[in-house]
Amino acid sequence: MSNLTSTNHDLKNLIANCSSEAEIRERLLAHGIPNDKINYHVELIRKERFASRQTSGIYWMVAGSVVGFIGCILSITNPFPDLFHAILYGLTPLSVILVFVGLYLFLEA
Repeated sequence: MSNLTSTNHDLKNLIANCSSEAEIRERLLAHGIPNDKINYHVELIRKERFASRQTSGIYWMVAGSVVGFIGCILSITNPFPDLFHAILYGLTPLSVILVFVGLYLFLEA
């Protein structure tokens, strides 16, 4: 890996193996990459990390929406009268929490 290119494979390796921006810079310097290209690669890696966080945020929001929909349908139809309060007051807050975690991950990036 003496000549690092901006392919997805190289970026994913750096994302997986490096935990901080300083560590990424050290690895790129060790491979003889000039400073102007290091800034470019660090920016690409940052964008890739944000994109993966946004993707996981979307998954969290979808999960919360599905749980909320199921809770709504079960509350309206009331197939289990003994569990009405558990469904209404259990699934609704759970779905709201899941959606807000997803929104946090999606909008933070």
